[in-house]
Parts: sequence; structure tokens; C-alpha cells
Amino acid sequence: MTANKRKFKSMDSIDYSDTKNWLKIAENPQNRVDIFVLSPTTYFNPLRRFAPISSHAMRHRMQNFYDEQVAAFEKVGNIFFPVYRQASATILLRKKSSRKKLLSKVPDNDVLAAFNYYLENFNNGRPFIILGHSQGAELTANLIFNRLNSRPEILKKLVAAYIIGYSITPQDLEKTPSLHFATSARDFNAIVSFNVLGKDADAKKLVTWRKNSLAINPISWRCDETLASAGKNLSDARLDKTFGVIRVTTENTKLMLPNLPIVNSLFPFPSYHLYEVKIYQNSLVENITECSRVYQKSLCENI
Repeated sequence: MTANKRKFKSMDSIDYSDTKNWLKIAENPQNRVDIFVLSPTTYFNPLRRFAPISSHAMRHRMQNFYDEQVAAFEKVGNIFFPVYRQASATILLRKKSSRKKLLSKVPDNDVLAAFNYYLENFNNGRPFIILGHSQGAELTANLIFNRLNSRPEILKKLVAAYIIGYSITPQDLEKTPSLHFATSARDFNAIVSFNVLGKDADAKKLVTWRKNSLAINPISWRCDETLASAGKNLSDARLDKTFGVIRVTTENTKLMLPNLPIVNSLFPFPSYHLYEVKIYQNSLVENITECSRVYQKSLCENI
């Protein structure tokens, strides 16, 4: 196969009517809200820019992410989890300056195709949540701010977007005036975002950090710097407003990325990037329940 043919094949669209291209499709949805999930990077082949949709290694790690960090959300939402052709971590992180260009080539298009198929075939008019982590978080941001910003009728049904492990800025929000950054647990039509670091980690060296980052404390659901104790979660949380990140003040080595030079160049030690969803999973589940309830109440009040 020539290089040109291989490049053309990588741009072919994915058939999302094929259930093999979904990691999870909620059967007989019973919840009032859907959760559309976008996986973090689970493909690490240094010789390819993008994963083939059939990659066993990518799918195996996606399944692990689902089992460890997403399955708990089944009790509060109907899960729809597409498989998409991810940008390889080794290429994506090595070319930070061209990350957006890389994502726009294949992953962005796959995500839009999956989301459109979900709306047309699975959603049945229900309000929905989008939950993305790491690469999936950046793709969620691209979907909302660059693709759905011209479709206000769709954004009206967005209860909240959880963009975890990637920074959101005021400049992003200017693209979608119908959405706002969350400032409480009761907010809907809202964006929730945060990166999680240890108390002494240099946020400016974090590959997913952007200047003017916004964040909300995922335990207290406040935007001040008051420390929130862990409660039912795996760690406490303090919002660092200077950098717009969440700081863990009680270190947990089991949840940290390894303290290695190649890792530290992208995720300054101590970083909790790998488990950012899992650490605050209980609070996130409770928040989805609360903001969905308030959203539904607002619909009844406007009838």
C-alpha cells in the first residue's frame, strides 16, 4: 500500500451504525439523562500518528478506563461511549505546538460523526452530559466550542460538559454564549473543568494546561481557594486560582504518575492526571444527579 493510499484510508469516515465501533451503548435507557463519554489517550504506538479503529491495545485500555472510572456513572446516566481513532500519545505529546492540527485530522471528525449518530439514533430527545478526559477532554472542548457553537438547539439540551484533564479559558466560552463556566453544584448548561496536581507541582509545565485556565473545586463546587476535605473521594481538593488547577494537599503515591524524567517533562511531579476522574468520582456522580435534577426542574417551570 502506498503512503498516499494509507493517508487516504486514515481519513475514511467510521461507520457508527456498526455496534463494534462503540465501547458502550446503553440498552433500554432508564435514566432521564444520557452521558456521552470520550476516552483519554489509550494508544501509544510511536510509529503511527493515529490508531486504527480496530486496535486491540487501544480498545483494551479504553475498557480498563471504563471499568475503573466510568462504570460508576451508569447509576445516574445512560452511557454512550464511542471508539474513535486516537492520536498516539507518543506523537501527540512530542508535538505539543501542533496538537490541535493533529487532532483535527482524524479524532475530531470521528467524534463529530459519533456524536451526530448518537443524537439521531440513540438520544430520543433526552438531555445529555458530555464527559471527556485528557485527549477526550480536548476533543470535548473542540466539539462544543468549534462544532456545536452554531447549533444552539443542541446546546440547550446539554446539562453539563465535564472537561477533565484539559484547560478551559474565558476565550473558549466566548464562542458559546449560551453556556457558562460552573460556579456551583446546581449549575446547568455549564462547563466543569480542572487539572489535578500535587501542592508543589509547576502548573505551567503541564502539557494540558493553558494560560488563563478556569477551574472549579470538584468536592465543594466552589470557585474559591478553601480546602475541601476528601469525604467519600480519594483525596482532598484546593483550587489554585493563580493557575486555575486543583491541588491535592495530602499526597497519595498510588494515584500519582511515576516520577520519571520523560513523564515529568509533560506532567510535572506530582501529577494525578491518570486518575483525575477516579479521584473525585463520588462527587462527580453526585453532581451529575444534582445538576440534572435542577435542569429537569427548570424545564417544568418553563412549560
